Amino acid sequence: MNDRIQKLAEMALRDALFVNVDYSDVAQAIISAQGEEEKRRIIQSEAPKLYRINEYTLLTGAFPVIQLPTAESKADLGAVFSKYAFYENKLLIHAGNHKTADFQYAVTHGFKGYLERIRSAMQHYADDSQKQHFLSELELACKMIVEWGRSFAAACRIAADEEENPLRKKELLKLEQICRRVPEGPAETFYEAVQSYFFFFTLFPDGLGRLDQYLYPFYKKDMAAGRLTREHALELVENLFILIFSHMGTQHEWSGINHGAVGGYTQDGRCGHNECTSIILEAVCELPVWRPQVSYRVTRKTTASQLREALEANMRRPDLVMFLNDDVILQNFEYLGVPFSDSVEYTASGCNETILTGCSQMGSIEGHFNLMYSLNRLWEALDGLCLPDFEAFYHLLEKYLKEDLSIAIQISYERDRECAKDPEILGSVFTDGCIERAVPASRGGARYNFCTWCLIGLVNLANSLSVIRQMVFDEKKFSLLELRGFIRDNWEGHDDVLVDIRKHAHFFGSNDPLGDDLVNRIARSVVEMTRDATPYRGGRYLFGTLTGYEVAHTVLGRETPASPDGRRNGEPFAASISSLPGTDKSGIVGYLASAAKLDGRYLASSVVINLTLERSMADTGEKRERLLQLLLAYFRMGGVHLQINYLSADELLQAQQNPEKYKNLRVRVTGFSGFFTSFDKALQDELIQRSLHRL
Repeated sequence: MNDRIQKLAEMALRDALFVNVDYSDVAQAIISAQGEEEKRRIIQSEAPKLYRINEYTLLTGAFPVIQLPTAESKADLGAVFSKYAFYENKLLIHAGNHKTADFQYAVTHGFKGYLERIRSAMQHYADDSQKQHFLSELELACKMIVEWGRSFAAACRIAADEEENPLRKKELLKLEQICRRVPEGPAETFYEAVQSYFFFFTLFPDGLGRLDQYLYPFYKKDMAAGRLTREHALELVENLFILIFSHMGTQHEWSGINHGAVGGYTQDGRCGHNECTSIILEAVCELPVWRPQVSYRVTRKTTASQLREALEANMRRPDLVMFLNDDVILQNFEYLGVPFSDSVEYTASGCNETILTGCSQMGSIEGHFNLMYSLNRLWEALDGLCLPDFEAFYHLLEKYLKEDLSIAIQISYERDRECAKDPEILGSVFTDGCIERAVPASRGGARYNFCTWCLIGLVNLANSLSVIRQMVFDEKKFSLLELRGFIRDNWEGHDDVLVDIRKHAHFFGSNDPLGDDLVNRIARSVVEMTRDATPYRGGRYLFGTLTGYEVAHTVLGRETPASPDGRRNGEPFAASISSLPGTDKSGIVGYLASAAKLDGRYLASSVVINLTLERSMADTGEKRERLLQLLLAYFRMGGVHLQINYLSADELLQAQQNPEKYKNLRVRVTGFSGFFTSFDKALQDELIQRSLHRL
C-alpha cells in the first residue's frame, strides 16, 4: 500500500470521501442542461455536493440518487408482514435480497450495448404497448445515466484547470479522457475497465461478481503492450476497494454487504486463478477497511501453491477471505438445470449467497425458517398418540413441517407480489433476460428465478431426531412423554439423562453416519414438500442454512423452548452447519467429514461451514502446511464452503469483559464479519462456545 492509498484509506475511515447528500436535484439539472457550457456551469457551482476529486484518488464517481421512472404504485411490505406478525421471530424471520449485476457485460459493452439491446427489443415487441412502455423506461434510464456519466469528465476538467501540481493535472486530464469513453462505451484498457466498473457499481452497489475474471483480459493486454505495471494495477484496485467501502462507510460495521468471488473455473474449464486474483487478495489484505469480502473458489485444478496463496490471505484477513468449492456448487446448479456456461459465472454475494451473476433474480434470502418450531408443535399434540417406531414419529413431524412451510411459502409469494409493484428499472437493465423478454426483474424477467429460504436449526433438529431414534425407540431408555417432560423442565433435575445424551448420542459433526444422515433426510423432506410450489416470479424454491445479518440462529433460538439434543430454553441454534459444543467427538477431521456429506440436491443454496482454530495452530510454516493439506482433503471429499476464525475462547472472554481493549477485534459469524464487542451478548456467547479445533 503506497502513500496515496494510505491517505485515501485514512479518509475512508473518517467517512470523508463522499458527501452524504441527495444528488437528485443536481443530477437532474446536469442531465437536463442544454450543451456542455451549461453542464459545466452547474458542475462548477455544485461540485462540492457532488464530487470529491481530491489530490489522491485515481478514480471518480458518486453514488447518485437519480429520479428514474417511478413504480406504478409503492410496495407496502409492512402490510404483508403485519398480516403474519404472529410468526415473526418464532417460525420465521424476513430477510433482504442481494443482487449482482453482469459487470463483465457492462464493462465490455458500456451503455451503448444496453441501448442497442433495448432498441432491438422495442422492434421485436412493436405491437405490444405494455412491453413498449417498459422498454422505453429502460431506454430513458440508460440515457439519463449516460449524461450523468459524462458529467464526470467535465468535473475532471474543472479540477485539472484548478490544479497547480503538473503531475496531478496530468492525472486529472487522463481521467477526463477515460470518463469521456466509459461508461457510455466499452473499456479498452485496464484503467478504463476499473473506472467503468466503479461507475456501474455506483448504480448497483451490492455484490462484486468475479472481478478478477473481468479485469484479467485488460491486465494481460496492457502488460504485454507495456502500458501497465503490476504496482499501478494494485494501486487502482486498492483505490476501487476504498471507494466501495466508502459507499456504506464506517457506520456499517459488518462486512457482508459487498462480497465477490475470485478464482474458480473459466468458461473453457481452466482454473481461473490469475494475476488479478493475486492482486485482489493482496489488496484485501493490505487495506485497513472491512469491505469488500471475497470468497476464493477452489477447483479440482487449483494447485497447492494457488490454494496456499489464498490460505495465506485468509490467515491475514480471516474476517474477509473464505473458501467455496466450485465442483460442488457447479454440480448443485446442474441439478437445477443451469448449464455450465451460466453456472460457472456464479459469485458469492452478501453473507455467502450463491448467485448466478447478472442473469438471475435469486431471491437470495426470502427469509429464515425455524425447523424446530414444527417439532415443538408436535410435542403439544403427543398425548394419546401411538407412535410405534421412529418412522411413525418422523412422518408425523413431516405433517407439521409441511403445514409450517406452507405458511412461509405463502408469505414469500405475497411479499414478492407486493415487490413486483416496483418494475425495478436499473435491476432490469443489468439482469440478463429482462430486456429480451421486456419483463421487469421483479416480475420474473430474469433468465433464472429462484427463491431461497434458509433452514435454521437444521443441525439441532437432526441431533434431536437422532436422540429420539436412538434413546426412545432403539434403546428404550425413556419414552416420548418422559422426554417431553425433560424438555418442559428445561432439563433441570435431569442431569444424568443429559450427560448420557451428550456422551452416547449419535450427533452430527463426528463423521457418524447415524448422526449425519438425518441432516440430509430433513433437507430432502423440505425439498419434496415444496417441489410443486411455484414462487411469484416463477422458478422454484431453494434451501440453504445461512443465518445472515439477522443472526437468525440466536433470534429464533431465543424464542424456542429446550430441545432433545440438550439445548436449553432460549439458547442459540447451531450457526448454519456447525457442530455444537461437545458433539464433534472426532475433532476437526470428523467435523469436516460430516460437513462434506451435505447433499447439494437438497441444500442447493447458501451454506456456511464455520471452523474456529487456535491462533497457535497456524503460527509456523509446518502447521500452515498441515492446514493446507486439510483444506485440500476437505474440498476433495465434497466440502462446499469453509470460513475460518483464528481465535481463542480466552481472547473472546477477555474482549467481552474488557471491550475497550478489544474494540478492533473482528470475527467471522456466518458469512460476514464484525467487531466482536459490538455484538449483543447472546451472539458473543455463541461465538465463545463454538467448538475450538486443533490440528
